[in-house]
Amino acid sequence: LRRSAKQVIDAQLMLRAAADASLDAVFLFKACRMAGARREVLDFTIADLNERAAQLLGRSSAELKGKRLLEVVPDLHTKGFVERFRHVLETRQPLQEEIEADFLPNRDVHWLHHQIVPITDGVAITVRDITSRKETELAMRKNQAELAAVNDASPLALMRADATGHRTYVNSTFELITG
Repeated sequence: LRRSAKQVIDAQLMLRAAADASLDAVFLFKACRMAGARREVLDFTIADLNERAAQLLGRSSAELKGKRLLEVVPDLHTKGFVERFRHVLETRQPLQEEIEADFLPNRDVHWLHHQIVPITDGVAITVRDITSRKETELAMRKNQAELAAVNDASPLALMRADATGHRTYVNSTFELITG
C-alpha cells in the first residue's frame, strides 16, 4: 500500500513538472453551479494552472488559484468564452480554435490557439501563443491580395499555367480579351 501511494505521488509530481515545463499554458477550471435542481453553470473557478498560464494572465499562480473567472478575466464572460467552456462541459465535445486575444494584460500576445476538453465537472484548457505564425499568415494574405490587385489592374493579359499546360490563373484583362 505504501509503495503504491509513493507511486501515485511520484506520478503526480512528474505530471506537475511536465505541465510547468510545457510550452503551452494549461488551465483546469471547475464549474461554479447555481444552487437548486437545474444546477446551471454560472462561472468557473481556476482549480489549477501551470506557470505559463499564470504568465499569460499577468499574475502568480498563487494569486489565481481558487478565483472565479469573473473576478480575474471578466472579458471571458463578455466575449463568449465562458459559454464555450460551458458548451464543452455539457456536450462532452472538445473544441479547438484560433482566437484573437485583445483582453489579456500582456498586450504582446494577440493570437492564441486554445483547446478545451471536458473533465470531471469542469474543463481543461491548453493555450499556445501563435502570434508570430498568424502575423506571417496575415502578411502573406495581404501581399497576395495586393499582387492580385496589381495583376487585375494591368493592361497586359496575364496567365499562369501548371506543368501540364492547364491554366491556374488569368487576370481580368486576359478574360476581357479572350472572352
